[in-house]
Amino acid sequence: MSKSSPLHNSPASKSTDSARECSHTTQPGSAINSTRLIRRKNGFSMPRNKLQTSALALLAMLLLVYIGILSYNPLFNPFPLRLCVTLFYFLCFGLTIYNGYYVCAIDPIDSISTSVLTTGQSKYCYHCQTNVHVKSMHCRICMKCVEVFDHHCQWLNTCIGAKNYFYFIKTVIALAFFCITHVAVTLLIIVRYYTGDKEHIMPGNNDWIQIGIMVFFALPTSFSILSILQLLIFHYRVHYKQKLTTYAYIVNLNKTRHEIRLIQEEMEQDGKIMPWQTLLVNFFGSRCDPAAIEHRKRTVETKDRDDCIRRMQEVSKRESSKGEKKKKVLSSQLPQTFEYDDKSQGRKDFGERSQSFLE
Repeated sequence: MSKSSPLHNSPASKSTDSARECSHTTQPGSAINSTRLIRRKNGFSMPRNKLQTSALALLAMLLLVYIGILSYNPLFNPFPLRLCVTLFYFLCFGLTIYNGYYVCAIDPIDSISTSVLTTGQSKYCYHCQTNVHVKSMHCRICMKCVEVFDHHCQWLNTCIGAKNYFYFIKTVIALAFFCITHVAVTLLIIVRYYTGDKEHIMPGNNDWIQIGIMVFFALPTSFSILSILQLLIFHYRVHYKQKLTTYAYIVNLNKTRHEIRLIQEEMEQDGKIMPWQTLLVNFFGSRCDPAAIEHRKRTVETKDRDDCIRRMQEVSKRESSKGEKKKKVLSSQLPQTFEYDDKSQGRKDFGERSQSFLE
């Protein structure tokens, strides 16, 4: 998983651990038959996940706190503001549950028929014992190949792929607005309570009970908002900017780190890295890492060289195609018959004249 959030797997490495790329070999070989017996269909299949249950419980408690404390609070005025915010709050809650249900209910398994696939468009999975899409990955938690595998979300207890990714993003967006609205209403009531006339919000002058309950739920919700926004930014950069899945991004990231480690070892042997530079890297990250800077430089040079070679190949291909067309046009303009007394000499002269005419 890439980022930590209430709807996302916390460590990034779990996505690569839970997914195993299927083999590109077309021969069946040995297969693991036991995996088919415990294949999970969707997010509601057994075994249950504790994170999924805790997420549903937290949403239910936030809704109860809003209905029982926040919506009836006299400091939450005027009434038109309370009505609009409450309707928006319930709308976000409903969209979160609706889209989250579809994420869990949809089976993201690879459903492409092997008869439709041609050579180069499929690969063989030894676990599933069938041909699957090239971008499909085998998840060892769900025990199935997921079409265009993105990650396995433990908060929803299902894999995210091409079939349910759109519902997953809508779930995260709706949840973000739901949490933001809850925290905003809580802050509004607390600020008005301590800056206004301190109107009693609970009979018996026990205002601190409601304040404590509101703060108790608002603090973890605030941290959840930061994680959710970070998750949305991550998916925007990876999926819509770089056109990658989360799994592919993690694979590329691990590859880049390995290359930087090799460059660092090379520079240490040459004495190009000083101890104080390593100290700067620990405080300021890879921006001050000489190995990372050298890796970016080499990557740019390699990309420029590949682009230059590609452009040269395209120009050469266009020129060759133009030359072939020109030869065909000139060949069509050649005289069709020649009359000679000596047939062998005529064929020889014809070949020499044709060659000179083409040149």
